[in-house]
Amino acid sequence: MKECAKKHHTLINFSLMQSMGKLQQLKGKKRYDRLDTFIWKLESEFFSKLQEIESKGEALDIEELYQEKELQSFIKHLKELECNAEGNIKELISFLAGFKNIKNYVKKSYLIENEELIEKIIEQGKSEINTCKDVARYIELAEEFWAEKKKTFDEMENEQKYE
Repeated sequence: MKECAKKHHTLINFSLMQSMGKLQQLKGKKRYDRLDTFIWKLESEFFSKLQEIESKGEALDIEELYQEKELQSFIKHLKELECNAEGNIKELISFLAGFKNIKNYVKKSYLIENEELIEKIIEQGKSEINTCKDVARYIELAEEFWAEKKKTFDEMENEQKYE
């Protein structure tokens, strides 16, 4: 736990998030504050629903997506945030829809390329943390996340050395 605490305010634990539509506030809410829970919820309430909508074969604009019943649970959570205007929520939907799926979102937003790790993050996000075993599982996931992110930063640094 002490090693995890040391990494809390470091670059490998830092990620930029879209501010339009208050996505960062949604993640900061108690039930979504864990990265794995947030990613799982984003997958289950937005990206999987977006794929269902797109599988119907209809190209929808943002106004139509905003009205889609499949996305209403996600939109409801966003509307609950303080001062979140409808236009901002639509901009967030447009932003997220540009990623097409959760794996692409995680790759671009968290710099995690390892798809097995992304799947593990999503799967563990479904689980609560109630026991010591749960804490250990979550710490192991955090360490994998940090190692993967460090690997990405190291690769980026090496690429810059040779430019």
